[in-house]
Amino acid sequence: MISIVFAFLSYPIFAQNVGIGTATPNTNAVLVINGANQRLLIPRGNATVRNSLNTNAPKGLMMLDTVTNTIWVNNGNGLSTGWLEISNSRVGFFAYATTVQI
Repeated sequence: MISIVFAFLSYPIFAQNVGIGTATPNTNAVLVINGANQRLLIPRGNATVRNSLNTNAPKGLMMLDTVTNTIWVNNGNGLSTGWLEISNSRVGFFAYATTVQI
């Protein structure tokens, strides 16, 4: 029995893509989310929470600052300077999105 479980766990499993709310996710996407009445909710916190993630934040980590209502993305440098604001609560998401380099 143990050898069967071990054989199963050692067999490589490759997922092509994942669809939530769709039976046919786009083959060029890792994750496809479809929902008529539901949306994506990214992690939330304030500057204290954001700065506590500096040392192990991977490149591309995002969060919503619930105090300033802004979206931040991390460049993965492990420093507090690695968090870049990519939205502005006064003008919206795309105001800075074209100038952010990660």
